[in-house]
Amino acid sequence: GGGLGTGLARGGRGAAFLALWVGCASWARRAERASATEQEAVRRRLSARVGAEVRRSTLEWSSAAQGPAASASFGLREHVSISDRSDRATSAVGPRTTASDRANGVVGPRAPRGFAARRGLGPRAPRASSRSRARAYARQNVPPSAEMVPPRCLRLRAMTVPEKRSLRRGAAATLLYFLALVVLEKTRTQPSAAGDAAFAPPERAQTYCSAPLAEGDEGGSRVRSVTVLVRHGARSGLHVVGSGGAHDSWSQDADDWSCELGHKLERRVERWTSHYGANLQPATSDGRTCGKGQLVARGFRQHLRLGAFLGSRYGRSNWNATARSTNYQRTKASAAAFLAGFFGDETPPATLAWREDPATEPMFGVEGEDGRGIYCPAGARAAKAQLAAWRAPPATAVVREALPGVMTDAVRPTVLADEAYSRACEQNRPLCRGDRCLEGPALETLLSLADEFYARRYGGAAGGTTAARLGMHPLLTEILGGFRADLAGHGPRRLRLFAGHDTVVAPLLSALGVFDGAWPPLASRVVFELRGGGGGAGAFVRVLFNGRDVSARACGGGDDGRGCSLEALEARVGDLLGAESFTKA
Repeated sequence: GGGLGTGLARGGRGAAFLALWVGCASWARRAERASATEQEAVRRRLSARVGAEVRRSTLEWSSAAQGPAASASFGLREHVSISDRSDRATSAVGPRTTASDRANGVVGPRAPRGFAARRGLGPRAPRASSRSRARAYARQNVPPSAEMVPPRCLRLRAMTVPEKRSLRRGAAATLLYFLALVVLEKTRTQPSAAGDAAFAPPERAQTYCSAPLAEGDEGGSRVRSVTVLVRHGARSGLHVVGSGGAHDSWSQDADDWSCELGHKLERRVERWTSHYGANLQPATSDGRTCGKGQLVARGFRQHLRLGAFLGSRYGRSNWNATARSTNYQRTKASAAAFLAGFFGDETPPATLAWREDPATEPMFGVEGEDGRGIYCPAGARAAKAQLAAWRAPPATAVVREALPGVMTDAVRPTVLADEAYSRACEQNRPLCRGDRCLEGPALETLLSLADEFYARRYGGAAGGTTAARLGMHPLLTEILGGFRADLAGHGPRRLRLFAGHDTVVAPLLSALGVFDGAWPPLASRVVFELRGGGGGAGAFVRVLFNGRDVSARACGGGDDGRGCSLEALEARVGDLLGAESFTKA
């Protein structure tokens, strides 16, 4: 206890455990020496007492016996039996009965036989059970013999009082040690801010904080290949918006975000880092405080749970698995956690890759204005036109009144909503500036504005729909090309994982015609299932978003659960261009 307190006072978990171990080892050595000394003293006293008891019992039995004296060679093992025979010889136990008497209903002590009959002893008294004799010996600190005590009771009954006392102390010390582990683990995984007990996130925020992770219609028979595209899990904030819409330095807000993973999860992330050759640990300034956009502990657990669910639906064996991520910690770590959950293994049989040059990654789309994604002039023009067409609705005044000087025309509603979502999901706190906080109707208004902005950005008539179609055509073409290769090949089933962002999930859904306009939740998923025979004959594809089958809207699939034909989905993707080729589009 003293060692544990000293270690905790110095603030080091390792020092606390080391001090506790040293303290327990020292106590154990002292207890062992004290126990050995005490046991030796007990043995000396017992030797003298047992010898006297045997001599006294033998004399009593010899003087009271009705025949010649029995041999005193019974020793310690027959000590109680000798006393019992002496008692039977000197006590009035009633008339003797024979077998014929008992058959005629005469009840009484049984007639002596064997040794007792030859020695002229009286009728036999009821014999004490071995358990009773063991208890009698335990009261005298005399270890019973193996012939008297059942093997099940031998170990506990043979323990001396000092040994029992030492066992209780050891059990108490072990319990204290594990309680300390639990307390330290919970302390490490608690966020830096306790949250605002009075803050009640709106329903829209609760929906955004996590997609359904353990429910959905995925799975079934005849699945030959699966492609999963996921959004990363929960993360620290990306933006810090100050007065006048200016972005303040991240360091002014960094103390609000904790990237502590806890001992168990931290060890798992270290194993994944070694396995994949990528640094999956959250970037921190002091081992605890997060950088911006880092996957936090809840984000890791979201994808562990999602992977475990899909693994249970598809089966965990006979897969050839590959994963590709954008070059961010939050997406690479989400992919590693998903694979660990899917295969139920710390080092799953899969590869994880990412492209160093963002201009070659189709998941970024084709806007190209910030150097990410495959550059397409038509797609970039359409995206810019849609952003320029945005006009703040009148409802924006409610947000501006709640946080004066923050919500300006230069700030997109998604920027402020992203910060509000992050605080609500990870800290259970509202977004505040000074003494003014955004909550209640003002927060609900902001989140509605963000959904409206998202719906227009990827589905607006001013260019959002065109940008989404052109942007996702290369990625959808890659997915369908993989399905064709799977049908032509043989061997294990194929699992392809793409780990990206909301800016991948939303335009992909828009290109397929199934985007509902809402900001995709954290850990969202789009699943493509390939079913069918070899050579492409009878091959079908099911498309699911967060567990819901959307094949009918995506590619004209029926309601029979098979999805749409692979040819129909290929034709739908080809129509996204509105031209003969991607180059002409």
